[in-house]
Amino acid sequence: QVYGDGWQAMLPLLSRVVSSCSAFSSLDPTLMRVPLSSLPSDPSSPSYVSRYMRATYAPLARDDGKVGGVLVQYIDVTDSVLASTRANVLQTMSVCVDKAVSYGPALVDTCLKAMIATDSPFVLLYTVD
Repeated sequence: QVYGDGWQAMLPLLSRVVSSCSAFSSLDPTLMRVPLSSLPSDPSSPSYVSRYMRATYAPLARDDGKVGGVLVQYIDVTDSVLASTRANVLQTMSVCVDKAVSYGPALVDTCLKAMIATDSPFVLLYTVD
């Protein structure tokens, strides 16, 4: 119930850890809906929030040495993902502004459209005639 539809996506990873007896860490963060409390509820409700998570899957050995389970740990990397995204947007914006000064209003319009496409929450560009 915790993983919902995500369980089918996790199954190959869990099988890989069990069969290889070695840990696996995801390099790319995954956007997940995380409950704000430990009480179960509908993932589409406001009691859930979207967070970027990085996962590590580690085999747990039984007394006989065989894998008896898998420990799955999630690390919230939302702040670093958002900081990186913001830095990329600012870098792109500064390049666009530098070029817009040389190439004119058509490029300014193109740059603003690019900023909107990168999911920038707010973009403001002043031009001087």
